[in-house]
Amino acid sequence: KMSLRISVRRALLSMASPERRISLESCLPWGHKPHPIIGASCLLYATVPVPLWQRGHPVAACSFLAVTVTSFMSDHVNTGLTSIWHPIDKITAPLCLSLAFRAVYRFAPIWASTSLVPLLCHIFANSAVKRGNYGQFVFWHSLWHILGVALMLLTCGCADGTGTCLSEGVR
Repeated sequence: KMSLRISVRRALLSMASPERRISLESCLPWGHKPHPIIGASCLLYATVPVPLWQRGHPVAACSFLAVTVTSFMSDHVNTGLTSIWHPIDKITAPLCLSLAFRAVYRFAPIWASTSLVPLLCHIFANSAVKRGNYGQFVFWHSLWHILGVALMLLTCGCADGTGTCLSEGVR
């Protein structure tokens, strides 16, 4: 338990590092090892939210499409490799997450607390990287994507009953 606590602390510090956010280098100790579950979880952003919001809410749809492309290219295609996609993803994903969080908070503040669950998954994924545990990384990183999409759809649908609350916060 002590080593898990230390690796979680190291993961948090690493995530907050500006150098890491803009680095082209991969921090994965196992190198280029793409996993199909991570690749599929990246595609959830385009297959679930984009069709729901593309007609009436193009900004929301475009932000999800951008996250789909950047996460797929960074987390799957170029995983473990030096790539421009890593810093692009590390900037795009938090921006989209903050837009979604802002929109959900605006309509239903209590639902915004559900965003902590995927964030914890992201922290645990980074902790698995620090420990060099590929299996746990795949599990937690995929869950970060899956729960991020699922909870956002749930909260948006519950916030105003129409499933459009994300687009209201992005205008």
